[in-house]
Amino acid sequence: MKNHVFTHVSKIDRFHNHVMDLHVTLDIQKLEHSCVIILKFDHFKVKVSASSTDMYASIDKAVDRLKEKIRRWKDRIQD
Repeated sequence: MKNHVFTHVSKIDRFHNHVMDLHVTLDIQKLEHSCVIILKFDHFKVKVSASSTDMYASIDKAVDRLKEKIRRWKDRIQD
């Protein structure tokens, strides 16, 4: 699990190189597997979460949402 999270989250550096802190919380409640990612940059914080019946799928969804949020933020800054 830890390796799966690390490989997917390590690709975030491509989008922004000023990552200060990263917290990943994995939680299991009966049949619901959830993943919460909190990413701190120089001057703001991004929080995404995803849940499903499979932990690997939850991690993938959360990382995809994080990439999309960062991509949208960078587009707004560049405009």
